[in-house]
Amino acid sequence: MSHSNSRSPKSPRDKSPTPQKRTSLLVRNIDQQTKSDELREFFSKFGEVRDVYIPRDYYTQKSRGFCFIEFLKYEDAHEALDKTDGTEVLGKTVKIVFAREGRKAPHEMRKRDNYKRRRSSSPRRRHYRRSRTPPRYRRRDSYSSSR
Repeated sequence: MSHSNSRSPKSPRDKSPTPQKRTSLLVRNIDQQTKSDELREFFSKFGEVRDVYIPRDYYTQKSRGFCFIEFLKYEDAHEALDKTDGTEVLGKTVKIVFAREGRKAPHEMRKRDNYKRRRSSSPRRRHYRRSRTPPRYRRRDSYSSSR
Protein backbone atom coordinates (compact mmCIF):
# COMPACT_ATOMS: atom_id res chain seq x y z
CA MET A 1 0.00 0.00 0.00
CA SER A 2 1.53 3.34 -0.98
CA HIS A 3 1.14 6.53 1.00
CA SER A 4 1.45 9.98 -0.41
CA ASN A 5 3.60 12.47 1.48
CA SER A 6 1.92 15.48 -0.10
CA ARG A 7 0.07 17.84 2.20
CA SER A 8 -3.14 19.62 1.53
CA PRO A 9 -2.73 23.37 0.89
CA LYS A 10 -5.04 24.06 3.86
CA SER A 11 -2.98 22.00 6.30
CA PRO A 12 -2.99 23.27 9.92
CA ARG A 13 0.80 23.40 9.67
CA ASP A 14 0.56 26.01 6.93
CA LYS A 15 1.96 29.29 8.28
CA SER A 16 -0.42 31.61 6.45
CA PRO A 17 -2.65 33.54 8.91
CA THR A 18 -5.93 32.23 7.43
CA PRO A 19 -7.14 30.92 4.09
CA GLN A 20 -8.33 34.47 3.39
CA LYS A 21 -5.12 36.46 3.83
CA ARG A 22 -5.31 38.99 6.63
CA THR A 23 -3.98 42.46 6.12
CA SER A 24 -4.03 43.65 9.73
CA LEU A 25 -0.94 43.64 11.95
CA LEU A 26 -0.84 43.64 15.74
CA VAL A 27 2.04 45.84 16.89
CA ARG A 28 2.98 45.30 20.55
CA ASN A 29 5.04 47.56 22.82
CA ILE A 30 4.33 50.95 21.28
CA ASP A 31 5.01 54.05 23.32
CA GLN A 32 1.91 55.24 25.18
CA GLN A 33 2.33 58.75 23.76
CA THR A 34 2.41 57.58 20.12
CA LYS A 35 -0.30 59.05 17.91
CA SER A 36 -2.11 57.21 15.11
CA ASP A 37 -0.88 59.76 12.54
CA GLU A 38 2.74 58.95 13.45
CA LEU A 39 2.10 55.23 13.03
CA ARG A 40 0.30 55.76 9.73
CA GLU A 41 3.21 57.80 8.42
CA PHE A 42 5.77 55.21 9.56
CA PHE A 43 3.97 52.17 8.10
CA SER A 44 2.81 53.85 4.87
CA LYS A 45 6.32 53.38 3.42
CA PHE A 46 5.40 49.67 3.04
CA GLY A 47 2.10 50.32 1.26
CA GLU A 48 -1.28 51.98 1.58
CA VAL A 49 -2.57 51.89 5.16
CA ARG A 50 -6.35 51.47 5.47
CA ASP A 51 -6.68 51.96 9.24
CA VAL A 52 -4.63 52.60 12.38
CA TYR A 53 -6.28 51.72 15.68
CA ILE A 54 -4.75 52.27 19.11
CA PRO A 55 -6.90 50.61 21.80
CA ARG A 56 -7.32 52.70 24.92
CA ASP A 57 -8.36 51.84 28.44
CA TYR A 58 -12.07 52.60 28.67
CA TYR A 59 -11.80 54.45 31.99
CA THR A 60 -8.42 56.22 31.82
CA GLN A 61 -8.27 56.69 28.01
CA LYS A 62 -4.56 55.83 28.14
CA SER A 63 -3.04 53.75 25.38
CA ARG A 64 -2.87 50.04 26.16
CA GLY A 65 0.61 49.83 24.58
CA PHE A 66 -0.31 48.11 21.32
CA CYS A 67 -2.02 48.96 18.06
CA PHE A 68 -3.47 47.50 14.87
CA ILE A 69 -2.26 48.56 11.45
CA GLU A 70 -4.49 47.49 8.56
CA PHE A 71 -3.10 47.53 5.04
CA LEU A 72 -5.05 47.39 1.78
CA LYS A 73 -2.86 44.57 0.43
CA TYR A 74 -1.57 41.42 2.12
CA GLU A 75 1.82 41.80 0.42
CA ASP A 76 2.33 45.23 2.00
CA ALA A 77 1.38 43.93 5.45
CA HIS A 78 3.76 40.98 5.03
CA GLU A 79 6.61 43.28 3.99
CA ALA A 80 5.99 45.57 6.98
CA LEU A 81 6.00 42.55 9.29
CA ASP A 82 9.23 41.18 7.84
CA LYS A 83 11.08 44.48 7.94
CA THR A 84 9.93 45.89 11.29
CA ASP A 85 9.33 42.95 13.67
CA GLY A 86 11.88 43.17 16.48
CA THR A 87 13.14 46.59 15.39
CA GLU A 88 12.74 50.04 16.87
CA VAL A 89 9.58 51.83 15.76
CA LEU A 90 9.13 55.42 16.95
CA GLY A 91 11.46 54.91 19.90
CA LYS A 92 10.43 51.43 21.15
CA THR A 93 11.41 47.90 20.11
CA VAL A 94 8.21 46.30 18.85
CA LYS A 95 6.90 42.77 18.33
CA ILE A 96 4.64 42.42 15.30
CA VAL A 97 2.35 39.55 14.27
CA PHE A 98 -0.66 39.17 12.00
CA ALA A 99 -3.82 40.05 13.94
CA ARG A 100 -6.05 37.03 14.58
CA GLU A 101 -9.28 38.97 15.11
CA GLY A 102 -10.87 42.09 13.75
CA ARG A 103 -11.16 45.39 15.54
CA LYS A 104 -13.25 45.31 18.72
CA ALA A 105 -15.98 47.82 19.50
CA PRO A 106 -15.56 50.03 22.63
CA HIS A 107 -18.29 48.17 24.54
CA GLU A 108 -16.43 44.87 23.98
CA MET A 109 -13.25 46.38 25.39
CA ARG A 110 -15.19 47.80 28.37
CA LYS A 111 -16.42 44.30 29.25
CA ARG A 112 -12.87 43.04 29.07
CA ASP A 113 -11.56 45.92 31.23
CA ASN A 114 -14.27 45.30 33.85
CA TYR A 115 -13.33 41.63 34.03
CA LYS A 116 -9.66 42.47 34.56
CA ARG A 117 -10.50 45.06 37.22
CA ARG A 118 -12.65 42.62 39.18
CA ARG A 119 -9.98 39.95 39.12
CA SER A 120 -7.15 42.24 40.18
CA SER A 121 -9.00 44.59 42.52
CA SER A 122 -8.32 42.64 45.71
CA PRO A 123 -5.22 40.49 45.45
CA ARG A 124 -4.93 40.33 49.26
CA ARG A 125 -8.34 38.74 49.66
CA ARG A 126 -7.54 36.19 46.99
CA HIS A 127 -4.22 35.45 48.71
CA TYR A 128 -5.87 34.68 52.03
CA ARG A 129 -8.52 32.53 50.42
CA ARG A 130 -5.86 30.34 48.85
CA SER A 131 -3.74 30.06 51.99
CA ARG A 132 -3.52 26.60 53.53
CA THR A 133 -2.18 27.82 56.84
CA PRO A 134 -4.51 29.33 59.43
CA PRO A 135 -4.21 33.07 60.02
CA ARG A 136 -1.91 34.19 62.83
CA TYR A 137 -3.55 35.40 65.98
CA ARG A 138 -2.02 36.90 69.07
CA ARG A 139 -1.41 34.43 71.79
CA ARG A 140 -3.91 34.55 74.62
CA ASP A 141 -1.33 35.10 77.30
CA SER A 142 -0.39 38.47 75.77
CA TYR A 143 -3.85 39.81 76.60
CA SER A 144 -4.89 40.66 80.11
CA SER A 145 -6.77 37.65 81.31
CA SER A 146 -9.81 37.88 83.48
CA ARG A 147 -9.92 34.34 84.79
